[in-house]
Amino acid sequence: MPLPDTTPPDGPASPPGPTSLTLRPRHQHFPLLHVRLFLRAVLQLPASLRAAAAIFPLLCEEGLASADAWEGPSAPCGRWWLLRVGLYELQRPKEHADDWIWFVDHTIQLGTIRVLLIVGVRLSAWEAKGRGALEHGDLQVILLEPVEKSNAEVVQSQLNKAAQVTGVPQAIIYDQCRELNNGGRQFQTDHPQTLCLNDIKHRLALLLEHRLKPDPRWADFTQACQQMRKKSQQTALAFLAPPATKEKARFMNLGELIGWATTMRKFLDRPAMPPGVPLDRQRLEDVFGTLRQFDAERSEWQSLVDLIDVAMHHVRQNGYYRGCDEALRRQLTPLASNEAAESFVEQVVSFVAEQTAPLAFGKHVPGTSEVIESLIGKGKRLEGQQSKGGFTRMVLGLAAAVVHPTNDYLQQALESVRTKHVVQWARQHLGHSLQGLRQQTLGHLAAEQKRDKQLALPSPNF
Repeated sequence: MPLPDTTPPDGPASPPGPTSLTLRPRHQHFPLLHVRLFLRAVLQLPASLRAAAAIFPLLCEEGLASADAWEGPSAPCGRWWLLRVGLYELQRPKEHADDWIWFVDHTIQLGTIRVLLIVGVRLSAWEAKGRGALEHGDLQVILLEPVEKSNAEVVQSQLNKAAQVTGVPQAIIYDQCRELNNGGRQFQTDHPQTLCLNDIKHRLALLLEHRLKPDPRWADFTQACQQMRKKSQQTALAFLAPPATKEKARFMNLGELIGWATTMRKFLDRPAMPPGVPLDRQRLEDVFGTLRQFDAERSEWQSLVDLIDVAMHHVRQNGYYRGCDEALRRQLTPLASNEAAESFVEQVVSFVAEQTAPLAFGKHVPGTSEVIESLIGKGKRLEGQQSKGGFTRMVLGLAAAVVHPTNDYLQQALESVRTKHVVQWARQHLGHSLQGLRQQTLGHLAAEQKRDKQLALPSPNF
């Protein structure tokens, strides 16, 4: 990012106005430009907290900025900026309107706490951008609430809290989690003007799971891929290894595995190694030749993945609308080259028809909650290694990730929310972290053990 030109223009001198390098929020040592650069590095590059803090001394070392003007923040300092901005985004007033679309999902980690996240976008704003896939910056955070127990009644209560923030939404979109479904239906009973819609990506993954899971050949295929990965990952053929399968939501990520199998099968027939890499055909067959056994099934599986890709692209761009089911039928039917694919098309069309039936003609609403899943993934990245040790106050990074860090927004956020407010919020909603509890128990015992061991050492006899 180029540094601002602070050279005064020719002509009569005039009192300099505030710039990004001089404008500072109250009680803040660093100017807003430092805050903005740090947050953009962490949220957009994406960089770690330490890497973002290292940007500033690098600018000075390279002669791109003076050390006096570009004294950089430490990583902990930037972390507090991130948390304060996140808490401000969570708590700032949102505009009341009747065209809000909510996306709702849970995120869980080690421990008993789960967090319900509700983000939203105005339907008028989505239409103004020409519809299409939503990005994090299109969203506003409406509710981020950690709870130790979640059921339909708890979800309904959380939705009611969110309605106090934005007004009753026009539609709520979520996956097919039972407590979200049930809680949404209960909320809809009190607010019949709200549509409760299921995310198409989760439904397509569920249809694919129902198709593949009972198939013994699919089980044989996945096991064979695991064996191929083990045989190749520590060898010269590691660059050909199949992608690792994800234990969670594995049926939502099969396109990569099946696509690899399709491409690898072509490579087996016409192998062309990179320059300098010798071709050992026998070794190649020993590791990957098993793929030939699944030629018939793989073609069928690839056809299902192709259908999912086409359906997802259409709904990402256009959302749900009356007539979406027939539009999908026209696009998918020519691609259904076998009986399994034809049956799959009918299931997809039937689901979309069910979701779009309550919509008025000409009304489009988003049909996938991918954007909130992506946002939750960014939150886990921000927490880093702590994401495996229970929630910490870094969960507020979820809210910070949707922010457009303009000078006005950052000044308002940092002047409204202090560090103590973040500490109070975390104490109220998260309690003790798992790492803190571990330190108070096992850490205390380990310290005693170390002390006792030192006391038991014999004194040197000089």
